[in-house]
Amino acid sequence: MNTPTTQAVIIIAPGRAAVREFPSRALQPHEVRVANTFTAVSVGTEYLAVSGQLHGCVLPCLLGYQGVGSIVEIGPDVKGYRVGERVCSGISNFQPDGFGQGAGNAHQSHPIVSDKGDFAQSELVRVPDAVSDEEAAYAWLASVSLQGVEMARVQPGDVVAVVGLGMVGQFAAQLARARGAKVYACDLAAERVGLAEKHCGITATVSGDTTQLDGRLRTDHRDGATVVIECTGNTKVLDAALELTAPNARFVMQGHYPGLVSFRFIASHSKRLTMLCPCAWGDLRPVLRAMADGEVKASPWIGIVASREEVPALYQRVHARDPAVMAALIRWG
Repeated sequence: MNTPTTQAVIIIAPGRAAVREFPSRALQPHEVRVANTFTAVSVGTEYLAVSGQLHGCVLPCLLGYQGVGSIVEIGPDVKGYRVGERVCSGISNFQPDGFGQGAGNAHQSHPIVSDKGDFAQSELVRVPDAVSDEEAAYAWLASVSLQGVEMARVQPGDVVAVVGLGMVGQFAAQLARARGAKVYACDLAAERVGLAEKHCGITATVSGDTTQLDGRLRTDHRDGATVVIECTGNTKVLDAALELTAPNARFVMQGHYPGLVSFRFIASHSKRLTMLCPCAWGDLRPVLRAMADGEVKASPWIGIVASREEVPALYQRVHARDPAVMAALIRWG
């Protein structure tokens, strides 16, 4: 029998990516092999890996945590799954020697995953028929946003301010709106604001900073936002974002903040704020159901679908922080 192989995206040095083929291994009893159709780039987190800033990441490394494909091989003790089923593949159980992980290793053509799922779900997650592979590839990042919305207990009547409209912010805005909240959002990039206006169905958007958002928000709600979801990952924004809050509000530090984080304590202390720090992804099933129902979508923001040959150029753009790269897929199938 031929030795199975997988192709994987590797980061050789800051800003330098390649696709390399590795000999894989035989399946363990409760594993399946997936032929990925797409893997999705988590631009903010993968930028930290590609630039050498991600805590614990050592180059050269694989990277990524989002993938979708079809099962092509099943381990001897796997029950309830069949070859050909579409699944969310995610991080692979196969990791080549001599390489680190950059927030995972999911950018592979043929990952090995467990039928027992991962830390966030109890079994391998199937993709609903109504959800495309392209949408499903972003279920992880949407579930990151969902975790923040759930921790903040967003409900009808809440006034939610979303700061930063990268993909985490776009998902947070959609999910808060789906829960009946009034959502106000801002970003410095007019294109991102325009996409949110067109596709998120939220109350108001501002092409500008948090001071401008605060002025717009308080024309409708004098006390401020009952929930603020800060999605930029920029510690310099925290103090201004805290000014958006109403007394007793919930403040979600949804961004990925490298290094030390500091903010003016008294602004939070005097308002008796609850500070929340979601981490990683949660159960993918609620997000996939929301995608199937049309409440959450990713495709309007996917501006790049890269072939394997285009991977080096894609990660040069990620490393350069090209603002046009909001969401990108790597096509394997």
